[in-house]
Amino acid sequence: MTEPSLLNPLSDVVISWLFSSTDENMDIAACELINAVLSNAGQPLIKEVVELRSQYGIPGFDPTKKAVRLDVFARSFEGKLISFEVMLGDNRDFNDRTLFNASKLMIQEAYRGAIPHIDQDNPESNDPKVTEAHYRRSPQVIMINILRRELKNDHPDFHQPLGFCYLHDGRLASQKILAHNIELAKFLRIEHPDLSNPLQLWLHSLTSAYKNPATREEVMAMSPGLHAFLTKYNRADLDSDLRLWQLKSEEGLQDQLARDDYMREEGRVEGRAEGAEQRAFLVARNMKNEGFTIADIVRLTGLSSQEVERIMPSEE
Repeated sequence: MTEPSLLNPLSDVVISWLFSSTDENMDIAACELINAVLSNAGQPLIKEVVELRSQYGIPGFDPTKKAVRLDVFARSFEGKLISFEVMLGDNRDFNDRTLFNASKLMIQEAYRGAIPHIDQDNPESNDPKVTEAHYRRSPQVIMINILRRELKNDHPDFHQPLGFCYLHDGRLASQKILAHNIELAKFLRIEHPDLSNPLQLWLHSLTSAYKNPATREEVMAMSPGLHAFLTKYNRADLDSDLRLWQLKSEEGLQDQLARDDYMREEGRVEGRAEGAEQRAFLVARNMKNEGFTIADIVRLTGLSSQEVERIMPSEE
């Protein structure tokens, strides 16, 4: 009998299940993973995670129907908001999506407490009045995005921190929104990850070490956060419902990837055809300006005589 394949800890549904609450020391795991990312970027660490949730706990959650949402949400002791999103599909416009989600979190926090009471008889009076004080005390939002594909093909680093910067010198203009794009394709090209680096240790565990029981035991002994994470993962791997949900989620992902690849290829084909046609028209115009006859232009460019004739009057 064939052994079932292991659950992928970076599957949307699996990582959402693992980080769905602070139970089973998952607050320690989340804090450790967040700090691994922050320390790799030279940013201040958080003290602890005091709130942890994911869309897995939302009633009616269906992994086959994915709307725009955050995979995992955490709140730190300092009041910082942190989100994890695992993006295994296409990454087009992902930085825009990150900015949108971060802004949404900030706005939600700014509106919290903006209404001192709810007046059921006068709904108009319940419009939130967000003052300078509200957005001044809005928390820092940190977005951590684990990406299947590469966003910056021209840069070798697998970890790309982003911020709201001045264009002329790259200095941060605000600390309110920070993002970290982690490109798995680049990390997986590292032949021997540096396991003394906390972020590389976590990524190694999430992408490779979990597959082998002996290696899994080794990394579990290297940090309390990984011990908590992989202990819960071991239990998840025995959950038949979770396995079925991952299968459905992966089927949806493969369909999405196939559509993305098809659309990209269609775009390339159409782009090449349009580019060739535009070049032919440009050559035809240049030939016309050099005094070539319609017959010569048709013969040398492959355009029809009707197409060439349409060019002629427009250039008179």
